[in-house]
Amino acid sequence: TVLGVDSYALCNALAVAGMLLAALAASGHGSAPVMLGCWLVYLSLTTVGEIFLYFQWDSLLCEAGFLAVLYAPLMGRPSRSSTTSHLVMWLLRFLFFKLMLMSGVVKISSNDPTWLNLTALNYHFASQCIPTPAAWYFRQLHPLMLQLGVGFTLVVEVPIA
Repeated sequence: TVLGVDSYALCNALAVAGMLLAALAASGHGSAPVMLGCWLVYLSLTTVGEIFLYFQWDSLLCEAGFLAVLYAPLMGRPSRSSTTSHLVMWLLRFLFFKLMLMSGVVKISSNDPTWLNLTALNYHFASQCIPTPAAWYFRQLHPLMLQLGVGFTLVVEVPIA
């Protein structure tokens, strides 16, 4: 328990609050306070989730969520005519750059032979968590095409970033 409240119930309440805030933001009401609420809920859940939420995308979502707070209008509904700070736009670009660069660095620094030998796609389409309908067809491609795909991924994620 946390302050006399069951921690499981508190996590569930945070998740429901996050879903409601996200629905509010997705429906066009994504003001800075709404985005701040979304960010605080996700930050709280990742802190409590510990090792289960230590993946690259969890950190990315926390960083992007914080930038969404800065990007959103302080009050009211976001509009296409509203101006965005140049600093926030550069921070978003930097976040994308960092995502691409770190994705490539992780692949190379892991010393995983499937990345180093350009064979990672031989396994990816058969083992991804949520396969797409096209995954089976991509899995049937010639191994050289799959190697080119891995090579292209590394070229895009590391040097171009």
